[in-house]
Formats: sequence, structure tokens, C-alpha cells
Amino acid sequence: MKVALAGADSRDGALLSQIKKTLDSLNVDTQVMKDGNYKLGKEVDLVLLAGGDRSILDYFHKVESDSAPVLDVRELEIATSRLKKNDYEVDEVFRLAVKVDGREVEPVLNDVAVFPSKSAILMEHVLKIDGKDIWHDNSDGIIVSTPTGSTAYSMSAGGPMVLQRSQVFIVVSVNSVDNTRRPMVIPNDTTLEIADIMSRYHCEVVLDGGSRLRIRKILECYKHQFPARLVRLMGHSSATSLMAKKVKLAEDLLSMPPS
Repeated sequence: MKVALAGADSRDGALLSQIKKTLDSLNVDTQVMKDGNYKLGKEVDLVLLAGGDRSILDYFHKVESDSAPVLDVRELEIATSRLKKNDYEVDEVFRLAVKVDGREVEPVLNDVAVFPSKSAILMEHVLKIDGKDIWHDNSDGIIVSTPTGSTAYSMSAGGPMVLQRSQVFIVVSVNSVDNTRRPMVIPNDTTLEIADIMSRYHCEVVLDGGSRLRIRKILECYKHQFPARLVRLMGHSSATSLMAKKVKLAEDLLSMPPS
């Protein structure tokens, strides 16, 4: 087996060294991705990342082609034992390709959002699906989510929870002035456009809750050519169990007495 190692930043160096030392002792062919050499990701059998969820998002932002399955290593001994026994499975989830004013930017794994650069300011926009106008809206902003991201920002703004393997986009207009603007679930073989964007202040595109880009008129989203493949160790939380935990948390919060 060939394994590539990568971290989110220089702070992960010590953990990467520890992982490499452990894998070398198991006679696993291991290479460290250096200087943005993300092409190595498709030349190996597995990519191990140090740095938590953010490292996974960063990796799939930077890798625009195909990649070996990816595992975020939190507990090294458990991970190496499971991998050695082939005690894992691979979930394949799609990414969103994103264009800002006609320019292709990094693909996203969870969601892309458009908001005014200042809070508490309305943003006007038109939602189009395959070139056809769906709505003209005024709201705080709009979120386009993948099923992977449906339990994150989208859900907190009123969107539905969707199983990871569903082939759909979720569109949520945030705090629309029109209460008929309900979240939409749309097949992912379509092209979404957020067009004619206007606000009192300039607007920004937010990629997976991280980097921000100024936008003038139009955002385009469609299914990316290459999916993300994520390693899940047997017995770890599945998408359905994660959803069940979120539902239980919501029920517990609703049952709490008023403060």
C-alpha cells in the first residue's frame, strides 16, 4: 500500500512525523506531500490528513482532480490497526464546482454562501435553475449546500437534513422578507445560478465557511467532475447516526425550561 501524508499547516508537522515513523515501522510506503504537491493524491492508495475537519476541507479545496480516499487521523494506533485489517469503508460524496462572476474558484465539500459584506443588510438576488428564473428575492443571504453540508450551516438556517449519498443540492434563502421562500431540494445534475446580486454594500462568496471572495453579479454552482472519497472506520459514526444525534440534541433543547 502507498500512503501520502498531508497537514493543514506547519503546526501539524510533529503529528505527520509521528505518523510516518509508525507507518515506516509497518513497512508501508509513505510519502509526505510538500509544497502543494497535491497530484501525489492520485498516485497513492490512501491519503492521511492531520489537522481535523479543516484539513479535509482544505485538501478538497486544493485538489481539483481525482484523489485516493482520505482519512483524518485523530487516533493513530486505532487508525493503523483498522487500516492494516482492511476494517474500513469508503464513502464517495460529490463536491460543488463554483464560478464567481464567470471565474472558476475552489470546489467546496459542504456549502457555498453569498452574503452582504456587512450584517443586517438585505441582499437582492434571482435564483435560476438551468437558466430558468425560480424566484426573485430579498434576504440576508443565500446558501447552496451539498448533502454532506446539510447538517451544518444550511441546517442552522432552516434547511433539511439530507443523507450523504443523496444526489441533490439544498438551497436556503436566509431570513427572506417573503415567507414563501422555503428551502429547496434540487437534483444535482442541474446548474444553479444566483444572479443579479445587489445590496447597499458589496457582497461576498463564502466557501465552506472559510475563504471569502468579492462577487459583483453572479454565482454558478454545479456538480464537480471529481467526488471526494472519505474513509470511514468501521464502527465510527455514520451519516444516519450523526443525523439522529442532531435530532436528539434539538429535542433536548426544546424540552429545556425557559431561562
